[in-house]
Amino acid sequence: MDDLSRRGLTALDLARRAGKHVASRFFEPPTAGFRFKSKHEIATAVDLEAESMILEGIKSSFPNDLVLSEESGVIGEREEFMWIVDPLDGTTNFHVGNPVFTTSVALAYRGEIILGATYHPILDQMFYVEKGKGFHVNGERRVVSRVSRLEEAFIAFCHGTDPKSVQKMIEIYATLKPRCVSLRQMGSASFELALLASGRIDAFIMPGVRPWDVAAGVLMVREAGGLVTDFSGRAWSLK
Repeated sequence: MDDLSRRGLTALDLARRAGKHVASRFFEPPTAGFRFKSKHEIATAVDLEAESMILEGIKSSFPNDLVLSEESGVIGEREEFMWIVDPLDGTTNFHVGNPVFTTSVALAYRGEIILGATYHPILDQMFYVEKGKGFHVNGERRVVSRVSRLEEAFIAFCHGTDPKSVQKMIEIYATLKPRCVSLRQMGSASFELALLASGRIDAFIMPGVRPWDVAAGVLMVREAGGLVTDFSGRAWSLK
């Protein structure tokens, strides 16, 4: 087995195991076990538990790799390989009892995303991608929607918590909502990008992107035949 295959299997295993742990806690009675990271953003004990599982797995198999994780930031020094981890994307959904959340693990090599695994544990759907090998949902290859007219489009959105990103999304919403079929926020960017790559929705918009929210999903959309750009039309990248 080559090195990339080992890393891909690791991403799949860690996303699935951490996701199943998150799901097992979802059905427990709600508790006050969360903290505010900012005025509009929380982290729960489950975020940290899932992150710990993933970080331990990466360290065990690839101790020299760099990790960028939502909760712990940058860990390590060697930058050739960098894992990008969101242990619970959709924390607010999880906390309020909305079952739309994922665990997402991506890997970049010299600044370029080369694989990603996003797992939705409630649906038991594994979204997986490797650069040059297409995008798959539970092992079946998928491609993006062919809808090209705004009037026929189902669109999802998300946004950063900073005021500038919120205001930009308000303006976009006011422009697009009257024209498209549907424009809605699901609360999990990694899942929304996976739906886009699967052809279930036709577009996704997100001002205020953070790497762990989108790293796996960006490659999924591209490998499924879609485009990912910034608001100036330039190809989005980690760099």
